[in-house]
Amino acid sequence: KKVNILTENKYSQIDLIKQATLDAQKYHTFEEMILDFLVGIPKNQLPILFVCAIAGIAYGDEIKICNIQHWPTILKSKMMKEINIPRMEFINDLVAAAYGVLSSEPSEMFQLYMGPEAEKPAILPDKTKAVIGLGTGLGESLLVKETSGSKKWLAVHTEGGYADFAPHTDLEFELLKYLQKKYQSICIPIERCLSGPGLLTIYQFLLAKKGGSSEDIKNTSEEIVSSALEGKSELAKDALSLFANIYGCLLYTSPSPRDQRGYRMPSSA
Repeated sequence: KKVNILTENKYSQIDLIKQATLDAQKYHTFEEMILDFLVGIPKNQLPILFVCAIAGIAYGDEIKICNIQHWPTILKSKMMKEINIPRMEFINDLVAAAYGVLSSEPSEMFQLYMGPEAEKPAILPDKTKAVIGLGTGLGESLLVKETSGSKKWLAVHTEGGYADFAPHTDLEFELLKYLQKKYQSICIPIERCLSGPGLLTIYQFLLAKKGGSSEDIKNTSEEIVSSALEGKSELAKDALSLFANIYGCLLYTSPSPRDQRGYRMPSSA
């Protein structure tokens, strides 16, 4: 199987040797998980360069995974010796996702908003792009194109998930107060709502607000999504709807005083 990669603004294809989905919670350390992944790969096909996209923080030799609490800090120099890979690089997961967007096919793209029906602006291919991803947290990054030289795309990671949750409706203000009490903090990061754990928290908020039986208790975001989409739970549908409304606000922009058309979203969103 071939996969596309983007190098120096040119598409190339490489052979895919192995892919797998591993449950991080089942491993005591990151190194243990990687060693398990490498099992079965012929010696002459083992990597000489290891690039890992992580939801975490990398400072020099130390790498901390944010949302897997039982994993100790990764020491890159130690890991290189244990796994016997001569070079390792760790990058932010949304930086990796942003570069992945550049190799997307047109058929994989969908324009969410196009402005008034009478005026349909085209997507501007060379303009700055925002990349947003939800998982155990909320990640955000930017794609910026160089204006001179090689004009390469540069991915810039942000900590957008730590921006304050800004409610818009009465229900969202109630949710904010619930979160402030739950986390004993005035400032609530937006990823407390927009993430897998965030969806579960929204559901628990609505369950406490509206009341429910023991049958209504959900323990995972997957249960909530499946119950909502299959029409098994009105409470799950309400939670998913509130979640989607808050998510939509990430693309929302109040009309600028200079914008006579009064757009509410970027035309190329």
